[in-house]
Amino acid sequence: MFQKSAIAVAAVVLTGLSVTAPAMADNANRSVRDHRVETQTSVRDHRQETRVVVRDHRTKAPVEKQVRDHRTKRSNEVVAVKRKHCRVGYENLRRGGYRPIVAYDCQGSEYHYTAQRDAKLYRVAMNAYSGSMEVIFIGLAR
Repeated sequence: MFQKSAIAVAAVVLTGLSVTAPAMADNANRSVRDHRVETQTSVRDHRQETRVVVRDHRTKAPVEKQVRDHRTKRSNEVVAVKRKHCRVGYENLRRGGYRPIVAYDCQGSEYHYTAQRDAKLYRVAMNAYSGSMEVIFIGLAR
């Protein structure tokens, strides 16, 4: 009996809250704040070239007015070139069918390997930046 009365009281309370909740939401006196920020946008026209004073080397202007600007639009770019790992050349040779591969110089701009395939011995040089390989036949393997 107690459970039925508790459920009935809970139902009455919930219906009372649901009836008053829409009335609170429709309150017209409430002020609404606009969180969007109004910003002024300045547009830069990058098509216009800036005026740079460049010295005409054919004239003899005073030293104070000499300005040399030999830069191009691309000269200020920084290009990061990463070296490939020595293991890359080893794996490329292994995939190419070379089996006893020995990497004996993995420093500098070229990596050097010796490898054997079909009873022939080869010396391989790989460019550390581009990954291009040069394979040179040394002789027959013992």
